[in-house]
This record gives sequence, C-alpha cells and structure tokens, in this order.
Amino acid sequence: MPGRAPATPGVSGCPLAVGTLGFGAKPQKESRRSGEQPPRRGGAEPTAAQAAVRHARYRADMAKRDVRVRRVYDEPRVEDGTRVLVDRVWPRGLAKDRAGLDEWAKDVAPSTGLRRWYGHEPERYEEFRRRYRDELTDPEHRAAVRHLRDLAAKGPLTLLTATKSVEQSQAPVLAEVLKRTRE
Repeated sequence: MPGRAPATPGVSGCPLAVGTLGFGAKPQKESRRSGEQPPRRGGAEPTAAQAAVRHARYRADMAKRDVRVRRVYDEPRVEDGTRVLVDRVWPRGLAKDRAGLDEWAKDVAPSTGLRRWYGHEPERYEEFRRRYRDELTDPEHRAAVRHLRDLAAKGPLTLLTATKSVEQSQAPVLAEVLKRTRE
C-alpha cells in the first residue's frame, strides 16, 4: 500500500517485531515478589467459618452414600442402583447377561494371595479385614476405590459378590471404606 512503511522484522511498531506479541507468541506473566500468592479465583480466601461449613456439607454428602452389599446370584432389584461385581474371579455358573451388572471392578478385589490365605475361614476374618483395608490404600486399588466412590455419590451402589456368606466377604469391608468421608 502506498504511504505505509514495509513490514520489517525487528523494527519497533511492526507486527512481526521481536518482543511484541506476534503469531504464536505468549504474553509474559507479571513477576511477583517471592512468597506472594496469586489472587484466588472468585475473591478472597474463605474464612474459617466458611471452610467449616464447606467441610460439614462434604461430610453430609458422604454420609448420604447408599452402598449396599448383595450376592450376585440374587435377582436384580430396581433399588439396587448401579450394580458392580467386586470379585476378582467371575462367578461360577452365572451367564453375563443374567448377572445384570453395570460394571465388574476386578481391580478393587483382594489380591489372589490374600484371597487364598483367607479361604473364608471365619476365625481369619478380622485379620482379613485389616489386610484388605491395607491393600485398598495401594495405588492400584486406590483408583478403583475412587471410581466406586464417584458412583456412590451419584446414587445407590450395590456391591455384588459370589460368596455364600456375604457378611464374611470383602464386600462389607469395601462398603465401609466407600462410606467413609476420607480416602
């Protein structure tokens, strides 16, 4: 165009000049004094009272979690909500279409070694509970527990097991862990 200076890289005022915002360049952040925190989104820091109210709401939400335990061989019920099999091994003689499962959470089941050690011997149950709770804090179990907590927060959750004695299985231990407020 006549009357306009040619675009020369490196010249101040030019769209392609070094140090200006050109194509693909990012604006530089303002420097802060050391130790100064960036401003919070949405305003000032919450007061202790606001934090306590927020924590109380969180605890109340966790207490509402409806986590149930049933045998996978029982007929599905409407009130079951999300049905999740929590055994490592598929139940004997049960067709997958008849099970009425929403998920099969093998990753949250006790390890093969712990399962074999326990062998559903009633005198070992308390030790089994302790060891299984410890296993649930392992990184490979933690993600599966978090996923089940998310499901429980959305509505009723039924943990299913093929064990004859549901009360002496991993399912009630897992249900107790899911109902707790802390991970």
